[in-house]
Amino acid sequence: MKTMKEYFEKGNSVKDGFEYAFEIEEEGIYLIEIIASAKSWWQNFLKMRLGDDDLAVRIDDFEFPKLNKKRGLFDGEAAWNGNNLKGLSKAGVFIIRLSIGKHRLIFMPDRNPSLKSIRIDKVSNRIDYVPEDNNPAEDGNRRQWITIALADLALKSLNIKAIARNYPGDDDDIKIVIDGNTYGNQDNSCHKNWYWCGKISDDQEKEFKEVLNNPKGLHYIELWADGIPKIKSISLDLGLDEEDGIEQEKKRIPTVDDPEWTGDFSDDTEYMILARAIFGEARSLSEKGRIAIGWSIKNRVTDSRWGNTYHEVVLELNQYSAFNDNDPNFARLKNPAGRKTEIDDWHECYDIAVKVVNGEIEDPTDGANHYFSNYISYPSWTKGRNAELKIKIDNTLFYDLKKIGEAGFSKIAVSILVFGTLIAAVVCMIMIFNGKNEVEKYLTGIMEAEQYKHFFINQKTNEVQVAYFSANGNFLRVASMTDDSYPKYQLNVFQDDELVGYLQDFSVNTDGSNEALMVKNGENDESREIYRSRKPILEWKWLDKKRVDIVFGCGTGCQNYERVNVDTKEVEDRGTISIEAVSS
Repeated sequence: MKTMKEYFEKGNSVKDGFEYAFEIEEEGIYLIEIIASAKSWWQNFLKMRLGDDDLAVRIDDFEFPKLNKKRGLFDGEAAWNGNNLKGLSKAGVFIIRLSIGKHRLIFMPDRNPSLKSIRIDKVSNRIDYVPEDNNPAEDGNRRQWITIALADLALKSLNIKAIARNYPGDDDDIKIVIDGNTYGNQDNSCHKNWYWCGKISDDQEKEFKEVLNNPKGLHYIELWADGIPKIKSISLDLGLDEEDGIEQEKKRIPTVDDPEWTGDFSDDTEYMILARAIFGEARSLSEKGRIAIGWSIKNRVTDSRWGNTYHEVVLELNQYSAFNDNDPNFARLKNPAGRKTEIDDWHECYDIAVKVVNGEIEDPTDGANHYFSNYISYPSWTKGRNAELKIKIDNTLFYDLKKIGEAGFSKIAVSILVFGTLIAAVVCMIMIFNGKNEVEKYLTGIMEAEQYKHFFINQKTNEVQVAYFSANGNFLRVASMTDDSYPKYQLNVFQDDELVGYLQDFSVNTDGSNEALMVKNGENDESREIYRSRKPILEWKWLDKKRVDIVFGCGTGCQNYERVNVDTKEVEDRGTISIEAVSS
């Protein structure tokens, strides 16, 4: 293919979310050169701006993280760091396999970095690269100049020819760092960490030649410049013979527009594996619910109790049911774009995954690492003392299972004391200046209203409890509605009302079955016994606020029911239900 190259206007600031789209007509290995600049905090401060410029780039789903595995993409080997560049240009050279079709360069700026040019070339196993722009380097002191990033490729050997000159009182220098290892010079009369040193080369071309045999993976070659050195040529051998090269180039990497599973989840990027998890686990939830699921997974990635990568966390056995072979969601997440009616959901899940991984969206769960749907029984892990309910979103409850000994009572007490002291101080100030009425208005504003309730049976205490949430879904408090220690089950709430019913087992103190239907209207109401039975109750349900149906077994294919008035406790109707008739 012909070289694609585009220049951008001088001072063109990269806007948040900027993408550069291009199309490939032939699959293979491509070299993408991006030249951009970034200013330091001081340069921005002089223009009344705070902080330095930063820029990172992603190619489709492939991102370029730091070798030290620290979070974030800024300040990494492949990023543009304003405090390092101080307004000068750096060339980021990305070597990557691309399939036929459309591709995107996704730019992630912080503040006002400037994009100068983009160049795209198809290359072969042996790559010869000579920078056309930013060569020689712009005059500056000890800063990044050219970074070559190899995406999921091997690096057999590297050859670089360059010139560093000597000047009265100063010289040009070039430092080379490969995957974090600095290759210095052997002359003690010059800077030992700078392979090209103008003092000793004195305008003569010097060659770096090294057989590396670095295996397939992510590799960085960094060239740092001091002064205005010049590159004559850069040659890379990827170590692929013709047959291996063809085989490698045919390998498909799933993308957001072509997400079908290859049969090996290791072919997925971290964005892709997280997006599959969100789609499989939460596509029926709201946007906030999907974000919460994504963050609960990320919170495990950043916790030493689980895996260090999204793949390790998501694919851990028996952790996320959507990845179980026998789960109906597994077929869906293997090809999320397989149903036209779900394509929009898939794209939203993928977009959320990208933002969660990059930290571009806040965690609505405040650190949750577990969750479950409220239509199933409470899992055993909710019974532990380290389980803290954080928030309820849609039909899903999110918990933070803290490390043992973490966030004990003393920490909570101190937090409450500090917060209470601050509130008291503010209230006193308002009373002094504005009077009692303003105090009441202020307190009303800072206290979130209890908008939603979730009733449940605490599996540890056998008591009915209610969790209160604000209009935003923030957890506020939990209150107990019963305190008698009898076993309870089949809790049903009448629509969204406070009218709650449950079965209570009194047989612990008697012989045989002794079950009762109990009804309670709100947190402060007394529990009332509506119906008691010596026969096992199969189930019960609300018909309306005044009546319930209680169902018993009466043999194969048969069930009896009794219709009970909640107020009078009288049986108003009874009969037999033919299960076969219902199912037909």
